[in-house]
Amino acid sequence: MGLDTTAFRSFEPLPGHPDEYCDEDGPEDGEGCYERGHEKVFAYADFPHALDGFPGEPTVSETWGSKFIEKGWVKIDRDNPVGSTHASYSGHGIFRDLLRAAGGWPETADKWDLDVEQIKDLPFFELIWFADNEGTLGPVACAALVDDFEKYRENFIAVTDSTRADWWISLYDDWAECVKGAANTGFIDFH
Repeated sequence: MGLDTTAFRSFEPLPGHPDEYCDEDGPEDGEGCYERGHEKVFAYADFPHALDGFPGEPTVSETWGSKFIEKGWVKIDRDNPVGSTHASYSGHGIFRDLLRAAGGWPETADKWDLDVEQIKDLPFFELIWFADNEGTLGPVACAALVDDFEKYRENFIAVTDSTRADWWISLYDDWAECVKGAANTGFIDFH
């Protein structure tokens, strides 16, 4: 198991979509939400910046003891993503630590100890200060990351472990492709 992400260039809002997931039972024709390209837009409540750029007012829900911010449902062309990434959960954590080092973040044992107001303008904030398992990274967050991925690539290479450097740099380049493709009009789905 691990973290997969898929980037989409655009989306169409689906106002009035039923709030429950519909792909398990689906309509009578056998096509559920997934097959129709319907995607729920959400993020953990600690990461409201992730949903900037999606239309509508956010709602808050609680599932399994976690609070989420939701912005409804959108339709995507699931057959034409603009990029994807694949890593283990621990690999994604290491990747984010490498981004922190490349971007000059303050050294701390745990990034969650940092005050969000003091770090929100640091490089890669939108990706580092986000869940590592699920959610939606929206068009504004992706657009903010484009310049970071372009500007800090050499720094990233310099802080990367040389024994797996090719893999880390490839992952970095995959992320750069995803944020560029989703910037301003799309999003990245963490699943």
